[in-house]
Amino acid sequence: AMDLGILPDSLPGYAANPNPGMNTAQMLDAAAKGKLDVLWVVGEDLVNTYCEPSTAREAIEKCPFVVVHALSLTETAALADVVLPVQSVAERSGTLTNVERRVQRFSKAFEIDPEIHAEWLVFAEVGGRLGAMAPYFTERDVQRDLGRDVPAYAAITKGGLGDEGVRWDYPEGSAPAAAVSAISAKEAVRA
Repeated sequence: AMDLGILPDSLPGYAANPNPGMNTAQMLDAAAKGKLDVLWVVGEDLVNTYCEPSTAREAIEKCPFVVVHALSLTETAALADVVLPVQSVAERSGTLTNVERRVQRFSKAFEIDPEIHAEWLVFAEVGGRLGAMAPYFTERDVQRDLGRDVPAYAAITKGGLGDEGVRWDYPEGSAPAAAVSAISAKEAVRA
């Protein structure tokens, strides 16, 4: 999430967001208070897994329009106005970045229903229809833009990942690197 700028206070590549958005707690609080018109929940059963389930339920029930993008009909999905199906990890190909910053490739094992689209394609189509982004047609389009916006990903290609993936370092002077340095300094003092 941090790499791609999905957190409310950062843009892709760890650039500071001059207009920070809301985090999950703030969005759910706003929805519960009638201050959020649309809530799009992706891959999460908030009603059962959020740290304050009653807040999540209230937010979903009070929000005028709720979209849930889920693999199965969860309790959260059952409360939604629109449920979009999602492919399981076995039905798609792509990359993932783990917590040690290792980008790894995964491949599609099978296809259950060609009408169920990859999440990136759904977001690209909705974003395109809203005029918020240029369309993506392939995973390569997504990777190209990711490499442009996040320097650590610029040299990473699907073919270059191999079996072990590629581990990248934080950009010089980035907030995560500063936090890691501060933690390392504290650990050195303790030792």
